[in-house]
Amino acid sequence: MVFLKQNIDNDLKQQIQAFIDENIEAPPSLLASFMGSIFDKVGRKATQDALEVPHKSKISKLLDSKKPTFSETLINFIDERGLKDSDVYNKAGISRQLFSKIRIHPNYNPTKPTVLLFALAMELDLDDTQELLASAGFTLSHSSKQDLIIEFLITKGIHDIFTINDVLYEFKEPTLGT
Repeated sequence: MVFLKQNIDNDLKQQIQAFIDENIEAPPSLLASFMGSIFDKVGRKATQDALEVPHKSKISKLLDSKKPTFSETLINFIDERGLKDSDVYNKAGISRQLFSKIRIHPNYNPTKPTVLLFALAMELDLDDTQELLASAGFTLSHSSKQDLIIEFLITKGIHDIFTINDVLYEFKEPTLGT
């Protein structure tokens, strides 16, 4: 992968590191994991008991409240902003064939980096980025250094994929592709 800049601005790097330090969530301790597994077993039993008598009305309500798919959400964001499909997928570094596949198959399951590339290409704010990610079953997590960096840059209005990849590379985190 080729990057445009060799080093990111030192001030920006310090701001990002401070954001990571303030927001990173530590992995659970061994005791917390053990206690969580006990609670999981108790919860599983309660769930099994609840599932023994299916309630059609509850299932119907859940299905009726189903959110739009990733494909539907992506197309809605593009249309709401008056963007051209080709501008979005080209800026995201996504092939026309993949974009066509996403458009044609409403239940297409993208990777998280693909979703992020689309969000950055459309210059979505943090809330809209989270909505697009959620439509594909993802989120920006505070337990991931990469996610914290991306969140920080989006809140600062930085959507340039090459700049974001430069920063990720500088912090030794996986880049988003392109």
